[in-house]
Amino acid sequence: MDWTTSSSVTNLVWIRSTPFNSFLSGNVAVYKCPADHYLYGVQAYIGWTERPRSYSMNCFFGASKPNWYVGGGNEFYSGYRQFLKTTQMPAPSNLYVTLDEHPDSINDGYFDNDADPDGTKWSNSNGSQMWADMPASNHGGACGFSFADGHAEIHKWKSTKCTILPVTYAKLPSRAFDAAGLEDANWIATRSSVLR
Repeated sequence: MDWTTSSSVTNLVWIRSTPFNSFLSGNVAVYKCPADHYLYGVQAYIGWTERPRSYSMNCFFGASKPNWYVGGGNEFYSGYRQFLKTTQMPAPSNLYVTLDEHPDSINDGYFDNDADPDGTKWSNSNGSQMWADMPASNHGGACGFSFADGHAEIHKWKSTKCTILPVTYAKLPSRAFDAAGLEDANWIATRSSVLR
């Protein structure tokens, strides 16, 4: 996913060929948040009506590549548990599985952020104390989450410096956490995984 006119952005073959899609009767609309109406001008100019996906999956769920499951821990954040089965989850109602990802941030289906509740200790794949992947704020500064027990929530973010950001139709520049951003990071981290 990006703002280019690459056919990979609108290619539904990959979505429809996943094992999970068989449970959806081919309905690809479930991957798109109705509040995500963003389309870059050149994409609209060539006739696109939308980008097909708004959601990403918590990086602590599943194993998208065989080597990403390292002895029970996440490949990038090995101190935190990787969940492959519901029986491995201590509190499914407190672990999110999918969320809205910011339209400028969404690139793949893997929402990558540290699970340490102290954002000052984050060392994301970008190597700093900031979002690696940015949660969306399309719902009046809030983001939708689905949890492992089946319930969903909308969470209102606090930081207008590093979390509630407008869509710019370009890759978001990384912004260090302010105090409110650290609260936002704590909220999502404590619902991402648990210590091994």
